[in-house]
Amino acid sequence: MNPKPHSLLEKYIVRTPILSNEVLTDISSEKIKEICNTPLVSEAIFLTSPELHAEMQKYLTDKDYDNPKLELSLLKYISRMSHRCTPFGLFASISVGQINDKATTIELNDVDQYKRTTRLDMNYLCSLVQELENVTEIRNNLLYSPNNSLYKIGHKYRYVEYKYKNSIRHHYMVAIDASLYIEKVLKLAKKGAKIKDLIEAIITPEISFADAESFINDLIDNQILLSSISPTVSGDDYLDHIYQNTGVPWLKDIKKLVNQLDQKVFHEDLGSYQTIIELLNQLEIPFNKKFLFQTDLIATTKSNELDKAISKDIQKGVIVLNKLANRIRNPKLESFKKAFLDRYEDEEVPLSVALDVEAGIGYDQNHKGAFDVCPLIDDLILSNTNHSSDQPYYKFNLGKTDSLIYEKFMEAKASSTFEIEFNDNDLKDLKESWNDLPTTFPIMCTIFEGNETPIISLFDTGGPSASYLLGRFSHTCTDVKEIINEIVKKEQKEDRILAEIVHLPESRTGNILYRNPIRKHEIAYLAKSNLPEEQQIHISDLWISVQNETILLRSEKLNQYIEPRMANAHSYEDTPLPIYQFLGDMQTQNVCNTLNFTWGPNLADQTFFPRVRYNTIILSAAQWHFKEKELKQLQNQDSIIKWQKRNNIPSVFLLTDHDNELVINLENEISCKMFLSEIKNKKSIVLKENLYNEFDSSVKKGNHSYNNEFIFSLYQ
Repeated sequence: MNPKPHSLLEKYIVRTPILSNEVLTDISSEKIKEICNTPLVSEAIFLTSPELHAEMQKYLTDKDYDNPKLELSLLKYISRMSHRCTPFGLFASISVGQINDKATTIELNDVDQYKRTTRLDMNYLCSLVQELENVTEIRNNLLYSPNNSLYKIGHKYRYVEYKYKNSIRHHYMVAIDASLYIEKVLKLAKKGAKIKDLIEAIITPEISFADAESFINDLIDNQILLSSISPTVSGDDYLDHIYQNTGVPWLKDIKKLVNQLDQKVFHEDLGSYQTIIELLNQLEIPFNKKFLFQTDLIATTKSNELDKAISKDIQKGVIVLNKLANRIRNPKLESFKKAFLDRYEDEEVPLSVALDVEAGIGYDQNHKGAFDVCPLIDDLILSNTNHSSDQPYYKFNLGKTDSLIYEKFMEAKASSTFEIEFNDNDLKDLKESWNDLPTTFPIMCTIFEGNETPIISLFDTGGPSASYLLGRFSHTCTDVKEIINEIVKKEQKEDRILAEIVHLPESRTGNILYRNPIRKHEIAYLAKSNLPEEQQIHISDLWISVQNETILLRSEKLNQYIEPRMANAHSYEDTPLPIYQFLGDMQTQNVCNTLNFTWGPNLADQTFFPRVRYNTIILSAAQWHFKEKELKQLQNQDSIIKWQKRNNIPSVFLLTDHDNELVINLENEISCKMFLSEIKNKKSIVLKENLYNEFDSSVKKGNHSYNNEFIFSLYQ
């Protein structure tokens, strides 16, 4: 099998949990207490939940303290810290390694040699900004620009404003009457203007200073004009940005205290956190201590190198997945394309008009009616519902690939085989395609030690850009930023501009969306771009057409075609905002967005799905699917053991919930209790084999092994 014209970047990301695999061996009440007593684990739990941490201290110090539920909660956290690699606080870390000619050696340093970066919660910072914007002295010194969702239809302006309900951001489409004065203000504010300048622009013999001032403040209060400190998810640290634009001295003091937390990886004394909390309490801006501190952990290593032979094996795995992939087009884009051609034919129209829910055709019928237009109060003339759909997001096309998978599955079922193996002969009649893949895309895998050759478990292959898993770590270290820059360089096209989507759907989501500027141009939508004005592409500047079955976006200002990109793995599909959904989906136009192995709909009713392998590459781990009827029979350890034997489930497995995985050991009493607690009242569950039962990790620290997730970047 010959590799195709795709290559791996030499640098990669490896993610590892903070505790080793062995931690969960022979877990007991005494061992849970021992682990929770360590400063690192104690602080990790504090950052996740100060309330839980306070209860944990009672559990650790009071011999008479009895709370079985707390013990199970702590075991869940320990499981998370020893198995799950997804970075979260001090639970897991990232590091950067290199592919070269040397033998594979990945050796972690001790945790106290790691590095960390801590920021304040974006939800808190957004609330802080709202308060600062209401301080007259600060308000008058800020620069104001038009809301970047604003567009004009006929004699009306429409834009999106947001309001908070129970700390959740809700968006509303609002319509206002256009007027000479609003036009004048919007034009002057295009590059940013202070309130006094906007007031002076509309004062006439008939309009007094007081009336003009009231009018401008109404435009600000109703979010038609947004300030220079309004929320953003792109740029330097947001707290720094707020300070630089306001000069409020105590902001600098807070930043200094936050930076001091990063002088050590973990702290035996957590008093520094309390100092910051007490200082913020004086400001009387509500916050939840559970979310206040956002920390990222960067592992340092004695060595972090992979033999380039592994990269060849990964490429072979991608070829196999390419052959087995169900190539599907995004149904929302296809539906929109048809509706656009029916309505506009070969005409080019403003994007905001085409996606307007009343004047245009909107986007995504599942959210239709969830984003209607509301009129704003008339005195500005200077005198989210969630709908679910029963339809699957993707539809599979049954064909040769599905038939092969079905035959292999039925053969394995008939012989009670735990594993399916594909070989080159099985795949020889299946076609592969490379023209419909993104220019770059990520490959996520776990690498185990093998007898002669490493075992590679490919579990997530694909995405609109190799940058989409890395953007949130761009601020952590220069090595990560260099990988992102290399990806962006590979993606550049001569005939169009790739522009980064900058949007804040909900304040707390900003904690994972915030990133350094990724690309030269940004499309900012309901979030501020800090790039120079000439590098910002406004929604009102975008025009849309359909040519040769392809949706085209064109910037009128730059007179170039635009392709949106988002260097973040945010689930934009959940928002009812038509423009944000559309821009996100445009990343996947005419490309095969995922090569992940799928069983297909014709096996959806099965309970057990065997492991799928090609040579030393695992394409899919074994898994078991159970419904509520069977789960109700599991009431105690005895019933669980009978159920386990009946279904040939190993004693140690993973209880999964999307990408969350909880290690369960049915031979351990506490772990068994945790399992019963987790499945109680569940309608269905999915179990997955724990590959560490059979293989050892390639990531080490002394005599201990650590779970791992590698992120490689494949490019044309």
